[in-house]
Amino acid sequence: MAWIAGTDLRFIDQASLGRNEIWLYVIAFPLVVLIGTGLLRLAAELLLAGGLDWTLELILDPSASTEDVSPIMQAIGFAAVMWGFVAYLIGLIIVVRFLHGRPWQTLFYSGAGFNWTGFRVSLCLALLLPLVSLVLAITISGETFEIHFDPLRFLILGGAIVVLMPLQVLAEEAFFRGYLMQAIGHFSRSFWVRLLLPAGIFTALHLTNREVLEGGFWVIGIYAILAIYLGLLVLRGNGLEYAFGMHLGNNFYVALFVSTADSSLNTPALIRMENMEWNATVLVGLGLMFALHYILTFSWMGLVHGRQAARWRGP
Repeated sequence: MAWIAGTDLRFIDQASLGRNEIWLYVIAFPLVVLIGTGLLRLAAELLLAGGLDWTLELILDPSASTEDVSPIMQAIGFAAVMWGFVAYLIGLIIVVRFLHGRPWQTLFYSGAGFNWTGFRVSLCLALLLPLVSLVLAITISGETFEIHFDPLRFLILGGAIVVLMPLQVLAEEAFFRGYLMQAIGHFSRSFWVRLLLPAGIFTALHLTNREVLEGGFWVIGIYAILAIYLGLLVLRGNGLEYAFGMHLGNNFYVALFVSTADSSLNTPALIRMENMEWNATVLVGLGLMFALHYILTFSWMGLVHGRQAARWRGP
């Protein structure tokens, strides 16, 4: 296939490789939901047959308390939640391949191949920068944090998070920064429409998260800034790799290291902040961290692996 061998077509423009009539997009979303729901239904039947019906509660409400269950059972519940994302990812891949008639790989990277180096650099920086910031905050401000460390629970559920959370993040990125961004990019040549419209949809679909209910406007702002930055990484990096790494590092951080009492993720993070104050300071700090992540990522990539980074065509 010529696409596999390589092409000069940018990632954002790869929707042009398939069929793109508007009516196809109109039926695409219901088809993805239909396939994903069918796979979820199959999983639910298997869980019921295996006496694991309580995990269905987690699929409907991932923040439901699981403190009264064993770490292994909690890991199974987490896997059930992650399967929901995988089910819809499978539906999306089927729709792209058979409805739109283009390679499913176009959802994830350009014809030059998956940029593993860029993914790893972005992921490591997304984990390292907030951890350094946390240490500095504790050292300089003298703030105290309550540490919750259950070694067995952290080891078992932490292992499940490391193995399964990449699938959840990949599913989100494939839809929002892959399929949706490419679809918008096919109908609009505007850099800002391509960047901001998917970010707005991403933010809107996260408005029901528990953090938003508690933090209101400020948390909405956090989701918006994150979505815009992830979109910028896709446009700058010519693929999902940098955004995937950044998004995954962010989720690993809040799932494994620092969580808040109103977090949508029900995981045994090492530090739990019971009285998180959502305000402008958080937004500014997040913006500065993203700016530093951007500078360090592409400075490093320019030295060791400039292929995708060099293909930037800005506004």
